[in-house]
Amino acid sequence: SVPASRRAVFIVVESFMFLVLNIAAFVGNLLVCLAFYRNPALRTITNNFIFSLAITDLLTSVTIMPVVGISSLLNKWIAGETISQIIFCCLATTTETSTLTVMMLAINRYFRVVRPELYANLYSKKSSALMSIAAWIVVFLVAASFPVFGARYKISSSNHTIDQLNFSSRTSFIYAVTAVSLLIVVPLLVVALCYVRIYKTIRQHNTAAAPSIQEGNSPYGVEEAKITRLITVVVVSFYLCLSPRYIVYILDSLKVLPSDVSKYNALLRLFPVFMSNVSNPIIYGIMNQSYRSEFVNIVRCR
Repeated sequence: SVPASRRAVFIVVESFMFLVLNIAAFVGNLLVCLAFYRNPALRTITNNFIFSLAITDLLTSVTIMPVVGISSLLNKWIAGETISQIIFCCLATTTETSTLTVMMLAINRYFRVVRPELYANLYSKKSSALMSIAAWIVVFLVAASFPVFGARYKISSSNHTIDQLNFSSRTSFIYAVTAVSLLIVVPLLVVALCYVRIYKTIRQHNTAAAPSIQEGNSPYGVEEAKITRLITVVVVSFYLCLSPRYIVYILDSLKVLPSDVSKYNALLRLFPVFMSNVSNPIIYGIMNQSYRSEFVNIVRCR
């Protein structure tokens, strides 16, 4: 077991890290939303999906992260049964909406790069906005229906993460597995397939257009190349941040984790998820000049 002195230090450090992430996620994603609202040039088809990601991250920073941070500091879960179920319905909604949105970003890039002749027929500002709204609705309905099928989050005052589902029947387990497959596994496979085709196509075009590239011209245009790189970094960062949570889930389900590991559940399961809420605004600020300029203007109250 962890000595009391070390436990106290760990709790303070963990709580401070959650506080920093909470503030960074709120400020960063608020900047993204404000930039999207203020600058009409940012309201593009691709940025509609980025705006949806920012909304999910902003809601996480307002509804979930504060409760987890305070619970970490007090070393016990502070919410009651009903509020806890609502909070983690929100967590499931925002996390899996992000997963679907990342998938839609990958599909968007696929049609833009691999099948550009179909892009204009499939995508517009209105259709991309409707796709984002549809993802929200579908995920919320799935997350909200978990209790109906007997799957509920385990609530315990000694566990300040409450990130483990309990199943009351075989039906609830089958429903949860199906939901996870459709909202997590399938999007991951779609993203992987899309990016295999995207970079295969880019490599083929670059090889065929080598003389043009040597003169400084990209077969897709400089701006499209930048957007593709930006979205690639967003997608990779997203899955890198979420993977520890699901790895711990699997290992925990297989009963191969040491008992002492449960003391670090918040860091192992939720901290990486919250990191994904912080990473996107940083990526936009570093890799996209338009977002970076708008962030500066907002901070300077211009």
